[in-house]
Amino acid sequence: MKTFKEFQGKPPTQKIEEQVYFKVSIPDMSAMFMKASSEAAVKLDMRMKLKPDVVKEVSIERVTKAEMRKIYRDMAKGKEPESDKEESPKKDEKK
Repeated sequence: MKTFKEFQGKPPTQKIEEQVYFKVSIPDMSAMFMKASSEAAVKLDMRMKLKPDVVKEVSIERVTKAEMRKIYRDMAKGKEPESDKEESPKKDEKK
């Protein structure tokens, strides 16, 4: 059945929601990926699910689908993510 706007010849407006992936890093946990429309939407969701003191330590960064797949493949192989390797201090530096 046609709507009123279709009878007038005007196409119905469609809201396009483009969602992207965000990497959510919580201390002492592995990285999670969330699909959302913005970083603010991810933060709001984390505030509803986590305790306030943990929310302060959460870091969120936008990633592409290809980067996300690469990180998941590395995690399946047992490799550490590259960002964690850079942050950890080297044991050879202490002499």
